[in-house]
Amino acid sequence: MPTQPNEDWISEEEVATTLNVPREKIRAERPHLKAGETTKKGNAIVWLRSAAERIASKLRIPSPEKNAPPAACDAKKTASAVEEELTVSSQPLGPGLPHFPQAWLIKAKRSNGEVVVVRVVDSRKYFPKLRTGEPMKFKAQKSAAGNWWQLTGREPRFPGQW
Repeated sequence: MPTQPNEDWISEEEVATTLNVPREKIRAERPHLKAGETTKKGNAIVWLRSAAERIASKLRIPSPEKNAPPAACDAKKTASAVEEELTVSSQPLGPGLPHFPQAWLIKAKRSNGEVVVVRVVDSRKYFPKLRTGEPMKFKAQKSAAGNWWQLTGREPRFPGQW
């Protein structure tokens, strides 16, 4: 790996968000790079900024500017990080049992009536109704993948109590 200053490296995810293209499209260009233009730092794959500029020109996209914050990335993160209050709709399989064979999944209903899958720590603490008779509500946000929801905040302390 050639020794380059740290500011010459940009993560593959940043390249995709800065160029406003899906990461899969950037990943597909990886085999066309020269040796040493991409490497792995920690859990992230990083590219040389010059390689990212070359790929941008190949894809006919304006190249990423150095040290410019990607505006599209910030808008995307804030849009997906919106919390929503959901109501538990699935029932446990029995006393002390989870809702599904996977103990970390429950079904919840959004305010518009759509039923979604939510990942929680322990589904045995979630019931459609609290002990007071009110529906059990909690806050969750949509995952980055977009096909499931993630609990935000703390879990209920006791089964059926918030």
